[in-house]
Formats: sequence, structure tokens, C-alpha cells
Amino acid sequence: MLGSPTEKRAPSKYRNCILISEALYILFLIGFLYTVYVTGFSFNQPVTLGLVLTGVLSGYFVYKDRSELSEHNITVTNSSTVPTVALCYLSVTLYTLFYLYKRNNKLSEWHTTRDSSQAEIEAATTEIASVIDDARDRIETGEIDTVEEQLESIDRKISEHADTANNYHLDDLHDELLGIDAERRYLLNEIKRVRREQRRQRLQDDIDTITAELDEIEQLVDEGFVDNAQEKLDAIESDIEPIADAVDSAQSGVFRNVRNDLIRLQERRDGLLDKIDRKQQEHQYQRRLSQIDSIAAELDDIARLIDIDTADYAQLKPEEPEADTDPTTDGTGQDQSEESDPIRDGLTELRERREDLRDEIDRKQKQRHQHRRNQADSTSADVNANEPPLKRRTIEEARRRVEELASDIESVDVPDTQPDSETTEHARGDVDRIEDRTEQPLSRVDEEQREQDRRNLEQRVAGIDSALDDIESSIEAGELDTAETRIEQVAPKLGSVETRVDAYESGVFEDIRADVTRLTDRGETLLDELRTKQRENQRQRLEDELDTLRSELDQIDTLTESGSVEEAKRKLEQLGSTLKSAAKETRQHGFTDLREEVETLKQTRVRKLQEVTPSAESTTAPTAMSQALQVSMD
Repeated sequence: MLGSPTEKRAPSKYRNCILISEALYILFLIGFLYTVYVTGFSFNQPVTLGLVLTGVLSGYFVYKDRSELSEHNITVTNSSTVPTVALCYLSVTLYTLFYLYKRNNKLSEWHTTRDSSQAEIEAATTEIASVIDDARDRIETGEIDTVEEQLESIDRKISEHADTANNYHLDDLHDELLGIDAERRYLLNEIKRVRREQRRQRLQDDIDTITAELDEIEQLVDEGFVDNAQEKLDAIESDIEPIADAVDSAQSGVFRNVRNDLIRLQERRDGLLDKIDRKQQEHQYQRRLSQIDSIAAELDDIARLIDIDTADYAQLKPEEPEADTDPTTDGTGQDQSEESDPIRDGLTELRERREDLRDEIDRKQKQRHQHRRNQADSTSADVNANEPPLKRRTIEEARRRVEELASDIESVDVPDTQPDSETTEHARGDVDRIEDRTEQPLSRVDEEQREQDRRNLEQRVAGIDSALDDIESSIEAGELDTAETRIEQVAPKLGSVETRVDAYESGVFEDIRADVTRLTDRGETLLDELRTKQRENQRQRLEDELDTLRSELDQIDTLTESGSVEEAKRKLEQLGSTLKSAAKETRQHGFTDLREEVETLKQTRVRKLQEVTPSAESTTAPTAMSQALQVSMD
């Protein structure tokens, strides 16, 4: 009775464990299939580990259950548990093998792509670096347009290779590309600066050209060629407008000196316009005075015609006070500062003299007719003997000329305003001096000032010559920094002397001008010599640095052989930044051969680092494991 329950229900101590493990196995299998068919052969560690553990547990529980049932002489046949577990294990094993196969292929492909990308990036980096070096040299020669296009074209290439290097963890190449890109941006900014300087120089040259033209215009004005000066000044207006537009369109603070020169140029142009206006008024005034003088001279000639008389019959007209005065003097000879309007007064006097002469002509004609009537009773011999010299044609000629002078007098325009007397007299004096060629080129005061300027310039030239001697001595002694500082100090002094000499006209201070040219050539020669010395010193320093790096790389093998792998790895990592700095300097200074040596040293460093890294990691792993065991034992 007591054993009946046991007999009815077979021993199944592990039944529930088998069911639970099978349920978990099904869940992990679903996750595994999802991982395989949805995410695409990705290794999901929790799912795979759960699948393996549930399979192991299921097999273990089945084994224990079969053992327990065998004790009761119960043999389980045709059970689905064992094939299921075997199938699961087979599936997991096949998936693991397939995963490992795909993993190795992917890693091999990744390393192959990484190596090819590294080689491609290194070749591209070398090419881009050569483009940068060529661009730097061409910027110095002034070929900035083509260089700018090249620098813009390599921007995308640098960006793509930098992203590729970052994706494949090529830190050295990535940093080098970033450095090249920074230098590319620096060169672009340098191109902008050079272009801005060229634009400033073009504007300055245009201003200098216009200034020279204004000098010529001012000389024309002083010499009296006002019309030619006006035409040239009108033509200059179109040359000034583009310069003003360019200066106005520039940013604030840019072309500051050009802006100041332009303002002075415009002020000088306005001053010349005012001067030309005054000169034109003065010339018109002088032209009217000349017309009055010419008419007065014509009236004098007419007066001489009608004053011809004979001793026999002529009754001279009593001379009036107006006839005693010189018409030229009365009309135009008085000082302009003593008359309110000389032209108007002169025209009034000319009209009065013309009327007087016409009255005189009428009187002479009446006198001649009366003389003929008185001689009507005389004999022909007496008539022939007493015939007057004043013929009819003389009187008619005088009358015709008097009538013509009426239109000439009325053709003289009376100006609304009168030029300043001081300015007029100054202009007259200038014209007289030019006509008489009596104006001296320089006064005695100007001669003294010129001699003083000569002594000053000679002293400054001697000082600059002595300074260049000191610079040459410093270069020969190897004191390049001192020589460079002195050259920077001498350059503005030499430019100041050259400016002072150029301020004089051609032919003045020619000996000093020749000395300035000689000193300029000598300064440029010393500057070239200084640059050559500095370049040689930089090259020697880089060569010494490369020798030191080569020696340190040789010492890595000694450290590796002695077992100091960690020390060797640390030194190799430190040499990376040093080699990168050396590569940058060789690229900046254009030392192509030294750059090739740096690239060789970099490749040697990378190769040694790849050789040392596995040994260093294998040395580090046991040490970490022993430390972990020591901690667990404690």
C-alpha cells in the first residue's frame, strides 16, 4: 500500500529541469536565429553563450535522468532530447565555425584595405606636401593665381585622406594631413595678403603716376598754358575715380596710407582747379587789356594820319588836354590797384578819343574844301605850288579805320568781376619773367638750402655705408641675429634718403643718387648672403638632429635584445613627435633630400614599433595575471 504512489509515478527528479532548460534553449535559439537572419551574421555573445549553456544543461539533465531511470530498470528509447541536444550543438558549432571564417575574412580584408589605404595616403601625403612646397616657392615669385587654384583643388583630397586615416586609426598620417591642411590655409591667407599688397602697390603706383601728371599740369599752369592744363586735369578725373572706388570698397583700416595719399591728391587737384580758374580769369583780363592797347595804338596811327599838315594853309586844331595824354598810358598803363575797373574806364576813354578823331577828320575835310574854294581864283601855277599834302585818300583811309574801330571797341567784353590786383600783378610778373627769360632757377636762399640738404644727405649716406660695413662683419663672424636686426634698422633709413633725393628734379644730387643706388644694391646683396647663411645653419641643425634620431633608433635594437621592451616601446613613441616636427621643418624650408631621410626614419620607427609591441604586450599580460592571482589569494 505504501509503495503504490511510487509505482504509479515513475521517478522524474530531473524532468522539470529538462523542461526549463529546453524552454530557455528555445528562447535563446529564437534570439540566435534573429541575430543570424535579421542583423546579418553579427556575433551576439549573450545569445550564443546562453544557447551553449542551455544546451549543456539540457544534456546534463538528460544524462542524470537517464541514469536515475536506469536504476529502476527503465530504459528510455526513441527520446527526442538527445537528437535535439546533438542538433543544437551541431548548429552552434557550425555557426561558430562559419562566424570564425567570416571574421577572419573580414579582418584580413580590413587589414588589406588598411595597408593599401596607408600606402595610398602616404603617397598622397608626399604628393600634397610637394604641392605645398611648390606653392610656397611660387608665391615668393608672384605666381599666386595658379597657386591658389592648386591649393583649392587639394582641399577635398586632404579631407578625404584625413577621414580615411582617422577611420583606420592611422594617427601619424592623420596628424600630418591636419598639419598640411593648416599650412595650406596659411598659404591661402598669404596669397590673400600678397594680392592685397599687390593691389595696394598698383593703387600707389597709380597715385604716383597721377601725382607726376599733376606736377606737369602745375608747371603748365605756371608757364601760362592754361588750356592744355585744363584738358589734362579733366582727363585725370577719370583716373582718380577708380582709385577712390577701390579704396572706398576696401575694409576699414585697409589701404590706410593709400587713402591718405588719395585725400591729398584730391585736395591738390581741387587746388589746381582753383588755380586754373584764376589763371583763366587773369588771361581773359590780360587779353581785354591787350585789345584796349591795340585799339589805342590804332587810334595813335589815325591821329598821326590826320595830323599831317602843310605850312601854307593848314590851320592846326588847338590840342586838347585829352590829346596830350598817351592813350596807351591813360587806357591801360595805370596801376590796376588804383582803378576800380580799368577795362571799363579804358573803353570809355577809347570811345571818347574815337569821337574826337572823327570830329578832327570832319574838320580837316571841311578845311580842305574851304581851301579849294579859296584857290578857285588863283592861277594854276599857284594851285600846283600850294597843293596840300593831305590827299583825299588819306582822309578817307583815316575815316574808314575810325569806323572799323567802333566794332572793335564794342567787341571788348567787360568782365562782371575783376581779378585781385595782387594776383594779377603776380601773374603779369610771371609772364614778363618767362618772356624775358630773366627768372633765375633758384634764389640765393634756395642755393643755401640745397647745400644744407646736400651735407645732410652725405652724412646720412656715410652713416648707412658704415652700418653696412658692420652688418658685413657680423655676417662673417656668424652673428646672424645681430646682422638681421641691423638690416631691419638700416632699410628705413636708406628708404628715407632715397625719398629725399627723388624729391629733387632730375640732374640734382646725381652723385648722391648714385651712392643711394650703390647702397641699395649692397644691402640687397648682404640680405641675400644673410638668408643663405641662415639656410645653411638651419640645414646643419636639421642634419645633426636627424643623426641623433638615427642613433636613437639604432639603440632600440640594443634595448630589445637586452629585454627592455617597455623602454624601447616608450622611446619609439616619444620619437614620433620629434620626427613629425623634423618633417614639418624640412617641408617649410624646402629641404627635399632631408625630408626623404625623415620619411625613411619614420618608416623605420613604425616597423620597429610593430616588432616591439607584441613583445611588450606579452610581457605585460603575465605581470597583470600574477598581480590578479596575488590579489585573489589575499
